[in-house]
Amino acid sequence: MSKRLTLLQQLGLLVMGILLLIIFVVSPLINRNLNNLVSSQMFETIQANQLDYLKDYYNPYDKGKEKQVYHITRRIVNDAIQWEAIPPLTVITTRDMVQELFSKNVAEQTETIENYIAEYRGQKIYYTITKLADDGSYIISFVYNDYSTELLNSIKNELVYVQYIVLFIVALIMTIWVFTFIKPLHKIKNYIEAIKRGEKGTLDIERNDEIGQVSMALVDMKNELDQQEKLKEEFMHNISHDLKTPIAVIKSYAESMKDDIYPYGTKESSLDVILENTERLENKVQSFLYLNRLDYINQDELILDDVNMNELVGKIKSQLDVSDEIITVIENTEALIFKGQEEHWRNVLENIIENAKRYYQHQIIITIDEFGISIFNDGSPISQKLLKEIFKPYSKGEKGNFGLGLSIVKKVVDMYGYAIQVENMENGVTFKITNR
Repeated sequence: MSKRLTLLQQLGLLVMGILLLIIFVVSPLINRNLNNLVSSQMFETIQANQLDYLKDYYNPYDKGKEKQVYHITRRIVNDAIQWEAIPPLTVITTRDMVQELFSKNVAEQTETIENYIAEYRGQKIYYTITKLADDGSYIISFVYNDYSTELLNSIKNELVYVQYIVLFIVALIMTIWVFTFIKPLHKIKNYIEAIKRGEKGTLDIERNDEIGQVSMALVDMKNELDQQEKLKEEFMHNISHDLKTPIAVIKSYAESMKDDIYPYGTKESSLDVILENTERLENKVQSFLYLNRLDYINQDELILDDVNMNELVGKIKSQLDVSDEIITVIENTEALIFKGQEEHWRNVLENIIENAKRYYQHQIIITIDEFGISIFNDGSPISQKLLKEIFKPYSKGEKGNFGLGLSIVKKVVDMYGYAIQVENMENGVTFKITNR
């Protein structure tokens, strides 16, 4: 349900929820604790007044009346019970209430001083019974509920005001907080809509929190989309150009030979040109289709066989049209196992080695160890500009062929969860394939 509400509506529900929580949960808990607090306060007041009364520090007629604390002493004089009340109480109160409360509790009292709460004729009474001597002398001090009710209501009123003030402050802070979200979110929304319409938009949100991170990610995404669109246009342009050239040669040579004209001198030589361009065209189409097919391989559909890279390098080297003096294989581990399909890893290694063959001067060194494979050639260093784009489609150096080989390498390596990097060395260039 909250997904359909605006932030302000959600804020309103949150504030309402807090208010209901205060009314139905917090307030009852506060009320219960307040009752306990007031009861404790009442008994402290009674005992303090009682102590003052016994020590005769002040005139109990004045102070006792001020705090509404009543004291009644019970003594045995000549085998007769005598009651004395300060301040004076009515005879009914003295005889009925005090005697009733005293007789109700004193028989079970084990401590010298005990506190009690009782109901008498519908009125709540707090009282303390203190044993003065073993001869049956006691003092009973008590207050009526009026005093505690007044104190409790006063505290409750203060708490209610405090709760409303706190709730108002919380609501105000949360409203300001939500508005700090709404403005940048509107900017993000407008920016996304501009992207949908293909328009150029700007997103300037200077924040270091999650919203700032999201805005930065959106800007990066937009830049990446623009870059991919640019690469796509260049890719299609290059594809059309690369396909157009061999097709034009094949067409023109075929038309000439149909008229018994041999552009390359003889029939065999002209046919060789046609076959060469046909093979060139076939290789480009195959590379393009292979690269395109890699984009549609689902991670869940990957075949993860164990591929022995030592054996695979040996097979590729034996099939290359180069001497053993040019390619040197250094094996520092018995078996380096990569996950994936052998066909894909063969394509990766063949593309890197073919790239090295175009640039090497004297030698190519393939090193296999527990960390991965590195392929070094002692050719010229790669320019910094090309280093940044070397794995992108149609990025190629001076001696590059189609500009798709290293792009295929990158896609396969990423597809199986490995990493590839290229580095300029002091005397050449090294491609490294390692675990991430």
